[in-house]
Amino acid sequence: LRALYDPNTKGLASLDLMSVPRPPAPADETPGVTTGEVANTDVLKGTLSVRTGPQSAREFAVTERTAINGKDGKPLSFEALMIGDAVEVDSPDGKGAASVRVISAP
Repeated sequence: LRALYDPNTKGLASLDLMSVPRPPAPADETPGVTTGEVANTDVLKGTLSVRTGPQSAREFAVTERTAINGKDGKPLSFEALMIGDAVEVDSPDGKGAASVRVISAP
């Protein structure tokens, strides 16, 4: 980005925009399976936060198409997920949860 201002009018005289390569996706948007524990659920927003380490967490969008299964393999509702549950979240795009599987409960 290069901007040239006219000192007399204090207006923008020219603007030169150059294309830059897109940076890689942040680590919190990496597609694939994420394992961690439920840190928070927001039913109204449709989000699930998964703590993946002491100082890191990932947030996923949960929709009516998200398959949620308990540790016995039976379907669960989003509201049934509890803070502290160990889960595996499959996210093909790194943002939305395609499936959530409870590994163990506290």
